[in-house]
Amino acid sequence: MTTTAAFLPRELDARSGDGLDIRLLWHPSDDALTVTVADARTEEFFVIPVAREHAYDAFRHPFAYAAAPRPQSTLMAA
Repeated sequence: MTTTAAFLPRELDARSGDGLDIRLLWHPSDDALTVTVADARTEEFFVIPVAREHAYDAFRHPFAYAAAPRPQSTLMAA
């Protein structure tokens, strides 16, 4: 029997500072990676889908990847 927890995103890395909370997540349901950024100063939250080969770079520099045109990126207010 498969549990719902098996499909939940798994945190691979996280860092916080200066009002930013940045997480690198793996989504086992579709084997995808995303970087999430929560900005407490502006109350914004966004998700950046990233390719495996760029995951760590996107985690270290999320605003550079958020600025790049990506049809799958989502910008949501918190």
